[in-house]
Amino acid sequence: MLNTFIFRLKAFLAAVVIVFGLGTTTATAQQGPPEHVRRSVDAVFQMLNATDAASIDSFVETAMKDGAVANLSEFTRRLQQIRHEVQGLRDDVSVEADPDGVRLVLSSGNRERVVRIVLDEAGISDVMLLPEPSRSSQGTPEDAIRGHIRALETSGHKNSDQLLAEFETTRWSRSFIDSTTAEARRELLQNVQAAARNANGILLDQRGDEVVLTLEGATAVEVRLRLEESAPFKISGMAVEEVRGAAEAISLSRENIDSVLDGMAARGFSGVLRLNSSAGPRYERAVGFVDRSAGRASDTGYVFGIGSTPIDFTAAAVLLLEDAGRINLDDPVSKYFEGVPADKSAMTIRHLLTGQSGLPDFHGLPTDGDQDLAWIDRGTAERRILGQELIFSPGADRANSHSAYVLLAALVERVSGQEYYDFLKKSIFEPAGMRHTGMYGMDLGLPVETFAVGGGPNMVGDPNIPPNWGRTSWLIMGSGGMFSTLDDMQRFYDWGRSNPVAAISARYNAPGFGVGGSDRGFYFVHVYNPNGEEAFLMANVDGRSLRAFTDGLRRMILGD
Repeated sequence: MLNTFIFRLKAFLAAVVIVFGLGTTTATAQQGPPEHVRRSVDAVFQMLNATDAASIDSFVETAMKDGAVANLSEFTRRLQQIRHEVQGLRDDVSVEADPDGVRLVLSSGNRERVVRIVLDEAGISDVMLLPEPSRSSQGTPEDAIRGHIRALETSGHKNSDQLLAEFETTRWSRSFIDSTTAEARRELLQNVQAAARNANGILLDQRGDEVVLTLEGATAVEVRLRLEESAPFKISGMAVEEVRGAAEAISLSRENIDSVLDGMAARGFSGVLRLNSSAGPRYERAVGFVDRSAGRASDTGYVFGIGSTPIDFTAAAVLLLEDAGRINLDDPVSKYFEGVPADKSAMTIRHLLTGQSGLPDFHGLPTDGDQDLAWIDRGTAERRILGQELIFSPGADRANSHSAYVLLAALVERVSGQEYYDFLKKSIFEPAGMRHTGMYGMDLGLPVETFAVGGGPNMVGDPNIPPNWGRTSWLIMGSGGMFSTLDDMQRFYDWGRSNPVAAISARYNAPGFGVGGSDRGFYFVHVYNPNGEEAFLMANVDGRSLRAFTDGLRRMILGD
C-alpha cells in the first residue's frame, strides 16, 4: 500500500505549484484551461468570496447565460445558501472536470464541499452545491496530503490553540499522539507557525516515504511528514528542523571566495557575483555558462530573470507618487479602488507596502494553470485580490504578500495614468541609467544571445528566456515578471541610496537582504549594509542549490 501511495503522490506533486524565493512557474502563459472556463470559475469564486447581495446580482448579469435563470429570486436564494455552506472552506481549492463543465472543490480540515458549474463558451447555465459528502468518506492520499500541507502553510496567522486542536482531532494519527507528549506536539506546531509567518517561498518534495514541506525565509525550515498507509491517511510521523545544510560550513571572505566559487562551478553553478566594499576594490567574477548547450560562458553583461525583486521597483514608484503629493501612505485603498469590501475598509497603502495588509500571498486560481505566467488583466487581479479572505485584520500582524504589491502596481497605474512599466521606465529606469531592465515578453531590441538561459527545473520556451514567456501577467505585475543585468541592478540601488526623496533614500540605505527566483531557473540575491558592504548574485540555475552560499553571503555582509 505504501508504494502505491508514493507513486500516486508523485503524480500529485508534479501538479503542485512550487513557489521559490519570490516567484512561481510550471508552464507557458498560453497553456491551461480554456479562457471561458477560467473566466467562469473566476466569476463563481469571486461571488462566493463576497458577502454583499450586489455581487450576486452582478454575477447573474455578467456570468450567467442569457435565459439561464428562470426564477431570479429563487436562484439568488440558492447562491446565498451556497455561500453560507462553503464559508471558511479555503484551505484547499481545486478544479475538476465534469461532463457538463467543472467542479470547484473547496475544503478545510476534514470538511469538503463541491460546487458544480454547468458551462460552455457562451457562459454559465447553472451553479449548484453537490450533496455532502460528495466523495468517498475515506478520501485519497492526495486529498489528505493536500489538506495537511495547506494547514501547515497557512498556520502562521492562526490561533495556536485552535491549530493544535485541529491537528489533535483531524490530522495526527492516534499512534503519533500516543508516542509524543502534548508539550512536544505544541512545540512542533509553534516552530511551523514561526517559519510560516516569515516564509517568502514554499517548496514541496517527496523523499522516500516522507513528504517534505520547506518554508523558505531568512533561513529554511523543513517539515517532514509520514502518513498512515490506509484511510484516512493521518500524519503518523512529523519532524520540524531548520535547514542550513552546508551553510554552517561556509564562512565566506574575500580570501576564500574564489576557491568556493571554483567548487560550486565544479558542481554545475552558473552565474555572476559582485562584492562592493568601501574599504577595498570591487570583486567581480562570472562562473559557468549562460547557455550550457551552446557552450557560451558566463559574463557580467548578460540579462537574467530577477524573480520578485521588482517589489523594490514598486515600492520606489509608490514613494515617488507620495513625494509628488499624488497619494498619502495612510490613505485607505477604498479612495483609489471601487467596491472595496467592508473587511478591507481600514486597509491603507502603508499596510500594503509594509506587509500589514492581511492579504494572502498570491491570488491565482486553480484554473490559471500556471500561477506565474498565465495571463489575467488588471481588473481581474483587482477583483480577486480585494475579494480574498484576509488572513488577519489590516495592521494587526505582518506577512509577506505578493498580492499586496500587485495591488500597489495597479495603484501606480490608476494614479499616474500610465502603464506600470512606462511609469518605471520614465521615473526610475531612465534617471538611474538602467537600459536593460524589462518585462517578460520584451526583448528591448537586444539579441537573443544577450539573455542567460534559465536552468530549470521547468523549461519554458526555446530557449528558456524571459522574452519567450509571454507578457507579464497581473498575477505577478509589481511583484515579479521582469529581467535585468548586474550593472542595471547596481544602478537601481545606487539611485535609491542617493535619491533626494527622503523616504526612498532611507529605504535603500537601510541594511537589506533580498532573494528572488523562479522555477524556470533564475536566482537573484542582494545584500547591503550601511557601511558600504554589498553583494549581488545573479544565477541561471535552480536556486534551491544555492541556499548555503546565499546564507554565507548574508552573514558575510550583515553578520550572524
